[in-house]
Amino acid sequence: MDLSLKTAAFISSKQLFTKNTTLLIATSGGVDSMVLTSILIELGYSITLAHVNFGLRGEESNEDELFIKNYASKNNIQLFIKKVDTKEYAQNNKLSIQVAARNIRYEWLKEIRTNHNLDYILTAHHQSDSIETFFINLLRGSGIQGLKGIASIQNKIRRPMLGITKKEILEYAITKKIQYREDSSNNTTKYLRNKIRHNLIPLLQEIKPTATQEIEHSIQLLNFTEHYFQQYLQHLKKDYLQEDKINKQKIVTAPHAAYLLYEILHDYAPFTIQQCHTILQQKDSISATYLAGNYSLITCSDYFQLYPNILINWDIETDFKITFYKNDTIKPIYKQPFVAYLDKDTLQLPLHVRTYETGDTFAPQGMKGNKKKVTDFLKDKKINAIERRKIPIVTDAQNNILWVCPYRIDDTYKITANTKEIIQIEWVSATSTTIL
Repeated sequence: MDLSLKTAAFISSKQLFTKNTTLLIATSGGVDSMVLTSILIELGYSITLAHVNFGLRGEESNEDELFIKNYASKNNIQLFIKKVDTKEYAQNNKLSIQVAARNIRYEWLKEIRTNHNLDYILTAHHQSDSIETFFINLLRGSGIQGLKGIASIQNKIRRPMLGITKKEILEYAITKKIQYREDSSNNTTKYLRNKIRHNLIPLLQEIKPTATQEIEHSIQLLNFTEHYFQQYLQHLKKDYLQEDKINKQKIVTAPHAAYLLYEILHDYAPFTIQQCHTILQQKDSISATYLAGNYSLITCSDYFQLYPNILINWDIETDFKITFYKNDTIKPIYKQPFVAYLDKDTLQLPLHVRTYETGDTFAPQGMKGNKKKVTDFLKDKKINAIERRKIPIVTDAQNNILWVCPYRIDDTYKITANTKEIIQIEWVSATSTTIL
């Protein structure tokens, strides 16, 4: 079957998009994206091109950009170009070059699609890419989610060439005399994907000539299996998860508990299966904290609590520790100068530690809710102007002052008879020489 007809059939069978939709194609200038562009022009779709010059291959990157500009001009196609210092972005965000490039590209493509009212973003991933992704995730110890290969539909992203092999793309380019750019970095085995492409896949084909077809068939079966598994899993989650709290007793006694916990947590952040085993093994370690992505998991007495982002941001060089308790599991020791006890339900996480800001006010506990300027409060404590600038101020996510350390909490956040859960905040780096 002609490749354009095969692509059209794939688009139709997967219901990727229709002729009246507007499409943004991520175009590198390589054979994959140029073949995709050529096919969609032939099929009569409305397309716009977007090219990122990552600046990773010197003059070669600039020549790729020029090639795309000339192609778009010749074919009267709207083109967006972004030039970026990928190495600097990767360094600033502590990412690998590959992850940085992927983040830059997808964030920019989403921005273009939104700002110009385009329907979908298209990438030229093909069947061979999907097989490589399968092995990358397999080597990472991924669960079934990662072994499904590359999805043809992912939010507003569509991948119409997943039913096509690299060999078919190259043959089509030759037959149709499609010009494209060669990326020299694709030939190196420096990266894991390239090692799989150039070393592993040929070895598997040597062992069994139909290896890639069999692997693709397995990927399809995994997709079917995962679809029904997810439906069942969503039903299970309702029994274990309530408002970011995981029922500890239920999850601990569940069959394959670590794997179930892994699936629940993966909706929030990339917790690993190893972390899940550790969490369950240390289930009685109250206040134990586990981090992944933008979430923290805290072990409480009867449940595991998920919190978005981090629990405390620091603007100053000091150290605080947070512990969570149910009100009936702890008797606060209020005479500890470097520890504060607060009603968790009265504040919003994450917390923030900063120094005094002009205009800061709070209602010191014991003053019947009356507000007082932080400067006046500290003056009453005989703290001079220089030392006042060193005093840690703990606030919540709304910048409400919770604790002027180590002197007084705000009366609004104190523990009462109605308190259900307590946050204990300890100023760990404070010493007996700290001004009191």
